Amino acid sequence: MKRLLLVLLLALSPTIHAAAIGDVLVRIQLGETGYCSAFQVKPGVYFTAAHCLHEAATLGGRPLTVLLVDDVSDLGVFRSTVKMPKIIELGKMPKPLDAVNMIGYSTIPNAPFFFGGFVLASEVSPVEGVQPVLLINHSAAPGMSGGPIVDRTGKLISVISGGNDFVCGGVPYFHVAAAYRRYGQEKP
Repeated sequence: MKRLLLVLLLALSPTIHAAAIGDVLVRIQLGETGYCSAFQVKPGVYFTAAHCLHEAATLGGRPLTVLLVDDVSDLGVFRSTVKMPKIIELGKMPKPLDAVNMIGYSTIPNAPFFFGGFVLASEVSPVEGVQPVLLINHSAAPGMSGGPIVDRTGKLISVISGGNDFVCGGVPYFHVAAAYRRYGQEKP
C-alpha cells in the first residue's frame, strides 16, 4: 500500500516549474487566426511540429526563418530574432509507462497548459505505412501542437504532433535527438 501511494504521489508531482515554462515556451501565430506552440532549444532556435510551419508563421509579429520541415516525423525547426532566457535540455529515450508532461498553449492565449500522462509506446505506427509516433495516454488540446513532451526532470523527449480524445502522438525520440544534436545545444 505504501508503495502504491508513493507511485501515485510521484505521478502527480509536477516535472517542471511554471516559471521555467515561460522562459522557453512560445506561441507562434499561423495566418490570421491559427496558432501553435514552440520551445527554444538554443538561443533563437525553436522546435515545433512541422505542420505548424506550413502557413506563414510569426513569433511576436516577426517572421520566422524555417530551418527544417520534416513532414514524415512532423518535426519543425525555425530561427527567430526572439530569444527566451532559457532552453530545454534533451532527455533520454522514453520507455513505456514513463511519466511525462505535455506542455503547450491552448484555447486561452498566453496561458500554457500542462497535461500529465504516461508513455504507452516509444514507437508505434498508428496505421500501416505511417511513420511511428511516441504515444501518450492523454489527449492534447488544440494549439498545443509543437509543444514539448518532457520527462519527470523537465527534459525534452518529444514534440506534440497531434492526437484524438484519448491519446496524444509525439515525434519519435530518435528524430528529436538527431535534430537536437544538429540545431540545439546541451547546456544553456
